[in-house]
Amino acid sequence: MSPTRCSRTKARRLGMAICKLQQEQGAGYSQDSLCLELNMSKEELAGLMEEVRPVRVVSLDKTDCEDHPLHEIIPDDCCVLAPDALEGKEIISLLVERMAQLPDMQKKVLAMCYYENMKLSEIAALFGVTVSRISQIHREAVAVLRKYLTNLWPEPRGAYCL
Repeated sequence: MSPTRCSRTKARRLGMAICKLQQEQGAGYSQDSLCLELNMSKEELAGLMEEVRPVRVVSLDKTDCEDHPLHEIIPDDCCVLAPDALEGKEIISLLVERMAQLPDMQKKVLAMCYYENMKLSEIAALFGVTVSRISQIHREAVAVLRKYLTNLWPEPRGAYCL
């Protein structure tokens, strides 16, 4: 993506101010003098510097000093590791089994809440009860499932904690 005309103009203005200060004060000009020259606050200058900072494109196939391509070194944070995925599937299957043992009302409330994306007020209107009653049923069902998982794995299980 190429820089916009406005960004190039800002970069040119910044470059000219820096050149002028270097000619007048040498290489040791201060940030304060640059702010004064550009008539900006330090925060505005920092924003401008960030905006006009050059972007460097690097090939992921290029090797580093140890002849490893960068795509082998840089971790993929979006990738789910196989053991984690397997553990997640196992937890979900255990929860499904335990949910089948819940009373019908708790099952229905959880299904409407998490599968149908219904609000508690909508569920309450459907059953003809108060929102606080649906909230209580939901809380009880979640507590049962939480206790079940806690008994299986006493230590926290990351993203799968209820």
